[in-house]
Amino acid sequence: MNAYNIYLRIMKRIVVIGLATLMSLSGYSQTAGDYQTTGTGSGSWSTLSNWQTYNGTSWVAASSIPSGAAGTTITILTGKTITSPTLTLNGNLIIGSNAQLTISNSATGTTADFTVSSTGSVTNNGTLAFAAGSSASNLTNLVIAGSFTNAGTISILASNTRLTVNGTLTNTNIFTVNATNSIATINGTFKNSGTTTSTTARLVFAGGSIYEHLYTTTAGTIPSATWNSNSTCLISSYTTNTAAPVRLDSDFGNFTWNTPALAQDVNLDGLLVSVAGTLTITSTGTSTVYLGSTDLKIGGNLSNNGSFDASTATLVFSNLTTAQSITGIINVGNISIDNPAGVNLDGTVNLTGSLTLNSSTDIFDADGSSDAGTLTLLSTGDDLAADASIAAIPSGATFQGNVTVQRYMSGEGFRMYRYISSPVQAATVANWQDDFSITGKFTGTSKTDPSTGTNTVCGYALGTAATMFYFNEATQTYVAYPTTNSSAVLTPARGYSAFVRNCSSPTIIDVRGSINQGTITLNSSSTPSLTFTTTGSNSALYGYNLVGNPYPSALDWESSAWATSNISSVMAISDNSSGSLVYRYYDNTDFSGDDFIALGQAFWVRATGASPSLTFSEDVKAPQGSSYSFYRKASPVLDRLTITVSNGTLEDKAFVKVNSAAKATLDNYDGPKMDNSLFDLSTLSSDNVRMAINAVDNLACGSQVRIDMKDFTKGSYKFTFESAGLLTGYTLLFTDKYTNTTTNVTATPTYTFTVSDVAASKASDRFVITLNEKANALDLAVDTNLKVCESGTGKVKVYNTEANVMYFASVKNEVVGDTLAGGNAFIEFTIPSSSLVEGENIVQINAVNSCNTTTALTQTASITKYESAVIVPLDARTLQSNYAAGNHWYQDDNLLADTTSVLKAKGKGVYRLEVTAGNCVLTATYTLGAEQFPDRISSFPNPVEGIFNMKLPIEQSSASELPIVNNVGDQIGLIKLVDHGSYFTGQYDFSAHPAGLYLIRIESSTGLRNVKVLKK
Repeated sequence: MNAYNIYLRIMKRIVVIGLATLMSLSGYSQTAGDYQTTGTGSGSWSTLSNWQTYNGTSWVAASSIPSGAAGTTITILTGKTITSPTLTLNGNLIIGSNAQLTISNSATGTTADFTVSSTGSVTNNGTLAFAAGSSASNLTNLVIAGSFTNAGTISILASNTRLTVNGTLTNTNIFTVNATNSIATINGTFKNSGTTTSTTARLVFAGGSIYEHLYTTTAGTIPSATWNSNSTCLISSYTTNTAAPVRLDSDFGNFTWNTPALAQDVNLDGLLVSVAGTLTITSTGTSTVYLGSTDLKIGGNLSNNGSFDASTATLVFSNLTTAQSITGIINVGNISIDNPAGVNLDGTVNLTGSLTLNSSTDIFDADGSSDAGTLTLLSTGDDLAADASIAAIPSGATFQGNVTVQRYMSGEGFRMYRYISSPVQAATVANWQDDFSITGKFTGTSKTDPSTGTNTVCGYALGTAATMFYFNEATQTYVAYPTTNSSAVLTPARGYSAFVRNCSSPTIIDVRGSINQGTITLNSSSTPSLTFTTTGSNSALYGYNLVGNPYPSALDWESSAWATSNISSVMAISDNSSGSLVYRYYDNTDFSGDDFIALGQAFWVRATGASPSLTFSEDVKAPQGSSYSFYRKASPVLDRLTITVSNGTLEDKAFVKVNSAAKATLDNYDGPKMDNSLFDLSTLSSDNVRMAINAVDNLACGSQVRIDMKDFTKGSYKFTFESAGLLTGYTLLFTDKYTNTTTNVTATPTYTFTVSDVAASKASDRFVITLNEKANALDLAVDTNLKVCESGTGKVKVYNTEANVMYFASVKNEVVGDTLAGGNAFIEFTIPSSSLVEGENIVQINAVNSCNTTTALTQTASITKYESAVIVPLDARTLQSNYAAGNHWYQDDNLLADTTSVLKAKGKGVYRLEVTAGNCVLTATYTLGAEQFPDRISSFPNPVEGIFNMKLPIEQSSASELPIVNNVGDQIGLIKLVDHGSYFTGQYDFSAHPAGLYLIRIESSTGLRNVKVLKK
């Protein structure tokens, strides 16, 4: 057993003893053979004078030091400090208040051991301290196999200390393990209601160990520790505390909540995130524990026997090798499955969010190993967020077992037909009848309505007429269903029209069975069938089939995963929420992001040719977190004109859309108008088909939109117009042929009219819209006074541009740069330098509207293009810049000090001029070579008899005369230099001087140089 385990075991024993000490130091009855310390101050355990023993009647001087034998009690009294290197307790040890026991090794290389055996116990009301070991082999060990109660202070601040708890350590005050290479290992139980200071490296809960959190009215802090996957964190004592314990976000092994005395709700605030083993809720008293918003990863089973709410959380069941189970009753937000061994629901889960299988090997059994579990997908409102769902199931994954699926339908104040479908297999009419009454000529027809329990609902008695139907496209009729008995099956993917009599409160329908999953294809030979018929009295219904959402999830009509053949991009939903039937139309080419079909929703698809086919797949399920409304959806916002007409109570809409793939005649992108219960608004295609959605490839300037009205009765109505996308580029002129007036409905997007008994007032072609030119806004802000470098580009910004107006820039009537679309906070033109001349340039911005009318904006931009830097040679060695200021001269890339416009060159090389002008740096170069700066001195003749000639670079001499000296150093004459700009010349007549060696001395900034001359 290592030192750390010994230490932990002793700690357990100390905790127990601490409890006894809190009762009193005489918590153990005195028996013969017990020991207690003498006096105060410090002393050694092995010093006999530090001890007294009880002889049965009184305390007397000890004749031997305490051995810690079983059945004996040793007490370190207040004010005494005892030090011991090795101590084994089979009996009881009490450390009094303000007393201390120090465990310390006595020599380097030895180990100090403190062992509390299974029969021993320690009560610490003072301090238990450990001296530092000097090396890993020089340790202080504390092993607790019995009980250790600490009501005082245990401080493992010394390095190389090992505490091992195999029994029970109870801490009610201060326990610190935070020293280098010191480890406390809990193999037994650590009960804590005090302050524990540790780190994950210093405190370890081994497999099978238990940490028990004993706080009652306050949250307390879970110690920082490493948790074995088979260790347990137990929350056991809360009574009135309402907050989560500190450090609840640790990576636990098992986690157990058992608070039978809990009297107030506790919110864990989403802090519990990782349980590698089993999560067990044993008891929550009379209250509820709320998990909060979190992703809680669980590696083992989940068992709930209390009131545990995870309705805003995601439970992630993750185990690669071992099956997991869920037992008890629990409300859950989302469930995520990552387990190829399977997750079994053997309890009851009420799901408010989504259940997701993450990979092709995952397995989930919705009713568990014994088919007794219950998964209910709750529906609590009309919005997507209120519907639980099963997310797209990966190919190869297994979802099995029965599921209960709800569909919430709000009470609208009146009886109405609902258009619904079943998301499970083998559901029957009877399954719906326990939620709303269904009558007709079949065995088992409803006699009462579940909303009232009587045969009267919303003031009406139940009749015997059929109240549920499906639609037959071939005959354009609704067919009553069922015709046999209430055991008739609700066919997956079939849409049903059912009369719901309950008008005052929500109706929640539910069905239970195996969910529909995988690929489902509807065609002419499937059940239900998908047909295309061009016979019948109502051409508007040609090809329309009422189908149903087969999955326990919303569908995304815009998903690219739909597989269709001869199916229109437009689907429709029947909406009776206003009290009368109105069809709502949606086009999957809009890509508006909100064309969702609700769970349990029936919807209309239009076949457009022979052998139509529509294939559902898991991937057409709506992404989790999407938003929609059951039976009602928001209109998409794209290149379209929305026309709405209302009588103050009811409204109808018609859409005209621009789709480059569409035609002006009826095609797959159109939605022919189906008749509403009351009035109908539509527009006419070029082949005179009444359209709810009229898709055309183009709407040119001057084109007309013909409005069609049907079944408008006497009364007052109001049109509302909304343009989006390209349509905002026109002025809409609305002509009323009856009143012979034309209104600009772009400026005033409403129009009120009346229908009377006069035939012309209700004529179907009373109204027409003309797309007219929209004047460009010309007073836009434009950047001006811009500067451009010689090789740069000009950037001109135009602010608050209009949508559907194109803009281009011109300089001297020449188009420069790109044409840009308006509609943003600003657009920016790039004007190439090549399009600009040096000096000022005026840039004109021009606007082109949808009718191709071009107008110039009022404000122009001024761009000044800086002229190029130029170096002009004034003479052989003088250079001049064409800029008066901002000059920087370089010689062979070395910066010179001169910043004037004129530079006196100092020698040959490459001279570079950099001119700073505004934000520009302009450059030019000029090279001076040997012609301007000879690189050597030339002299001749040498030897000389008479005239001697010299030529030297100007930088080689700083004087205008060169002295000549003889071989003894006397000056005999001077060479007078003549300045030629870049060099000097000079002569001297040696004819009068004797033969010999002479020196010509040349002095420059670089030093003195001598030229030797030989006189013959």
